Amino acid sequence: MVRVYHESLDKELVSAEETLSSGLLTIRNTEQSINLAIPVEQLHIEKGGSNNQLFLVTSPSKPGWTIYVRDYELIKSLRAEAPQLKVPRKNLLDTGFSIAVAAVLAVVVLLVAAYFLKGPLVEMAVEKFPKEYEVYIGKTLINQAVGAESGRYEKARQKLEVLLQPLVDVAKEEGYDLKIYINGDDSLNAFALPGGFVAFNTGFLLAVDSPEEILGVAGHELAHVTKRHSLNQLMQTVGTYTVLQVVFGDVTGVAGILVDNSHFLLSHMYSRDAEKEADLVGIEYLYSKGISAKGLPEFFKKVKKEMAEMLEDQPEALKALSETSFLSTHPAPDDRLDYLKTEIDRYESNLKNELKPVEFDLESFKQALKDAKGLTEEPENQLKEEQDGDTGEG
Repeated sequence: MVRVYHESLDKELVSAEETLSSGLLTIRNTEQSINLAIPVEQLHIEKGGSNNQLFLVTSPSKPGWTIYVRDYELIKSLRAEAPQLKVPRKNLLDTGFSIAVAAVLAVVVLLVAAYFLKGPLVEMAVEKFPKEYEVYIGKTLINQAVGAESGRYEKARQKLEVLLQPLVDVAKEEGYDLKIYINGDDSLNAFALPGGFVAFNTGFLLAVDSPEEILGVAGHELAHVTKRHSLNQLMQTVGTYTVLQVVFGDVTGVAGILVDNSHFLLSHMYSRDAEKEADLVGIEYLYSKGISAKGLPEFFKKVKKEMAEMLEDQPEALKALSETSFLSTHPAPDDRLDYLKTEIDRYESNLKNELKPVEFDLESFKQALKDAKGLTEEPENQLKEEQDGDTGEG
């Protein structure tokens, strides 16, 4: 069975029976009064149709007629009848099945390439990820991180917000609404979450010796937000397909996947490159507002001292392991202090007449923290009287 076309057939393809005998190709359709007898040696054969899956047979002796042949056995028979015919070969890729296989292979190649190119793809996905979804992820996590207990620090938090107002302004310039929290944790730390959520542990806030230390750390954490370091790490944890969804603009179902994978951010460590970028961008933010960044290296000196004390009594093997683990995710303390000093000295020499003193009642702020934590100490003389009274009763 073949199909034939001629303008007299209302521009439609019509099915017809074919026979091949004595060097003649005969095409018949009695309903349409088609009866063609064409010498095989006069045929012209070429490929055509969708994806070159058909053979188009024409002849100068039957102008305007085209015979559409799908059966390759018929083509081989025509060539056997007239060996001089130029007949295009049937290629494997001309079949529908092989095209489907090629499509599958193309997808596999794309996925393999995407796996090895995941780093650049993640960068593209992070850049395209909408901020409103980023805020949704951060809001979900901050509620888990600090909980309702953070409300007890509201008085101190308001004081802290006043101190950090210049960085709140920087965040707005970068497209973020900086949200400040105080976390009742005694460790010497602060952390940032996607979308502009930054929390400061009470252990850190009570350990600082100057408001510049708080500002230095806050600038560092803000840089983690604006450079989307947490979001980048989150994208690294999900599959390549999810990353590709974001790259090509389908974010609707991805936010939920990212939230489900985001809990590790509450205990994660950034890469060394991310930490260094946050250091340098953070001090740039401070100097853009006329604030010295000298407090940041002062804080890192405290971290260095705390780490040394923490490792002091550990066995040598465990100490080496702990130091290796820390250095794999943080710039070496001495290197960090060196590059911070270089950058800070450069800014200070260029802006020495433009820097503003930081006005902040640190002691009052710390007292508000102690009151909220229930750490307010009794007056020394009252404590002495109680001790004397206890001795007298004995």
